[in-house]
Amino acid sequence: MDAPVAIAKLDAGLASIWPCKLALDEVRKLLALAVHAQLARKTAEAILTLDHTCVCEESIRLAQSAVDACQSISDYSSSAQDKLGEVFERQGVKACQSQKKTKLAELQHQQLFIRIGRDKIDQAIEIATTNGFYKAHNISGANWECYKRFNKRIDLIKRDDVTTRLRLAWHPNKVYNRIPQFLRPATKSVEPIRLSAKLWWISLLTSPIFSLAKKRSRQDKQTDWPFLGTPMELIPSLLEFANITPSDTLLDIGCGDGRIVLEAAKTYGCKSIGIEKDPDLANLAKKRVESADFQNQVTIISGVATELSYTDVSVVFLFLPVRSITNLIDSLLEKLTPGSRIIVHEQADLPNSLKPSASVPFFCKSGITVAHIWIV
Repeated sequence: MDAPVAIAKLDAGLASIWPCKLALDEVRKLLALAVHAQLARKTAEAILTLDHTCVCEESIRLAQSAVDACQSISDYSSSAQDKLGEVFERQGVKACQSQKKTKLAELQHQQLFIRIGRDKIDQAIEIATTNGFYKAHNISGANWECYKRFNKRIDLIKRDDVTTRLRLAWHPNKVYNRIPQFLRPATKSVEPIRLSAKLWWISLLTSPIFSLAKKRSRQDKQTDWPFLGTPMELIPSLLEFANITPSDTLLDIGCGDGRIVLEAAKTYGCKSIGIEKDPDLANLAKKRVESADFQNQVTIISGVATELSYTDVSVVFLFLPVRSITNLIDSLLEKLTPGSRIIVHEQADLPNSLKPSASVPFFCKSGITVAHIWIV
């Protein structure tokens, strides 16, 4: 049966009249597609209702691990959201949950949703910052004043083991719905201009121009996205999936804080190279490696992947926005030596043009992903 059709049938509650037996590979494919569709929990729960003659024990364990992962992520998000809301309230910022508990139960990553008053945005962000969060995009001055007036939310990220995300929402300006979407200031369009807060109206007038120019430019698409670290608990499974050995050299493109390269070196004794274009993150990765005393095995480079030689690289790890990796994978397949592996993991579906050798969903208490491997 076609996998999307199978998900639809499961989601429609037809598990009790399931017409055929599902092999483990088919269950993996179903759950991978469900992750991409943000339906991991519903699909896994439906699989668990199937008669046990339709699924093997390993498939049942996999589906149960998906349910457990979603529940754990939901519990964490709900608890962290309540605690942060209490912190806001104690410091004079009225906060309310902007998502129902039932919606939190469907989460596939750690996400907090808090609604605040528009007059408390800056104070709320300051409080969130003292609790470890930072704005996903660095906006200030007139750009920030303009953004607050003509938008209704901002995303913040915490560089913890699970990469917790926080969405602060507020009621938009009365003219919000009257402004076409393409004219509204966005995090990616307002950054190029640096003006004082009083000149926010100039940012409003010029942001569509810069947004259009940015879309037409050929700058690296990765620059539009903040760093999202792989949940630490997922890393062992992903490294095992890559079949790493001590003789390998692993390259992590967009290594962020260096967690992947360091864990690979610690666990398998291989050489690891991390390359990161954000200087602050590259320095953070270097400090992480130095703190673990792994400088002899792990190298952190501040720069871009085009500057590298791939002569000795046998494993390439990518956790980047899906839209940015298509050309990169094509290039890697040409440059890497036979037997090398490329690992990509994401919750978003891959473009049809990309054909990995295998795709497998992974579930743990603090993370959910679908990993893909290409063998050169």
